Amino acid sequence: MANIIQVCDREADIYEYLKSQTESGHRFIVRANHDRKLQTQGGPLWDFMGARPVIGHYELLIEQRGAQPAELGRSARPARRAHTIRMEVRGARIKLASPNNTDPPIVVNAVYVRQVDAPAGEDLLEWMLLTSEPVSTKRDAMRVVEYYESRWLIEEFHKAWKSGCKIEQRRFQSPATLQRMLVLTAHIAVRLLQLRSLTNEDPARPCDAFLAEDEWKCLHATTCPNQPMPNLPPTCQWALQSIAKLGGWRDTKGTGKIGWMVLWKGWQRFQERLAGWRAAVRSPYS
Repeated sequence: MANIIQVCDREADIYEYLKSQTESGHRFIVRANHDRKLQTQGGPLWDFMGARPVIGHYELLIEQRGAQPAELGRSARPARRAHTIRMEVRGARIKLASPNNTDPPIVVNAVYVRQVDAPAGEDLLEWMLLTSEPVSTKRDAMRVVEYYESRWLIEEFHKAWKSGCKIEQRRFQSPATLQRMLVLTAHIAVRLLQLRSLTNEDPARPCDAFLAEDEWKCLHATTCPNQPMPNLPPTCQWALQSIAKLGGWRDTKGTGKIGWMVLWKGWQRFQERLAGWRAAVRSPYS
């Protein structure tokens, strides 16, 4: 249990939860949602942390995002280009007062991350992280930030698992059968996430970082039948888009974004072709 840390978004900013975590000695990071009253430092949480000295800066890459129309309970969201912003980091040890002012204060550490010089008209990007981890140095505080940022990768895995593999729609008569399906589909979700993550990091990276030699050759031969087989593996971006096209992706909106459902369908069809490819290679008549 000593190596387990619970990373939570703003929904977990509940006084009783924070109290339980600190009393149990569990490791945690919770993004603050409430501007809580502090017991000894004076003033609310955001004002106090905003006045603390900056202990470091770092660059944060904001990924490209397509426009999204308004939906029930959510306003429209404009498109966003990929860009890098500069963030400043503050850290402190604080005492959160109880809501009823009768219980003892909760002693936690806080990391306040805020965008520097946000352009006019844009929302300021900031996180207030409450944690059990040390935050006295930039290295300590950045470790907390990195733990929190890893939550997005975990969320993308669950999107691949739920939207692509449709694990929540599976219906079985026994828990053991469901568990086996969870294990099988989790592996597929990880592979799809690996391919998309590698492509986002470096689209020009050779796809043999993800696909074995027979896999990328099968993909090339079956999706580019009129082109000669390259001597070197194509890029990860080519592999990602080729698999997505097998699932019906055409990039009709021109955003280059690939959803989990088409990627899952493309992966299924690619695996069917790969099985045939490998069977042909093993055939004595090949």
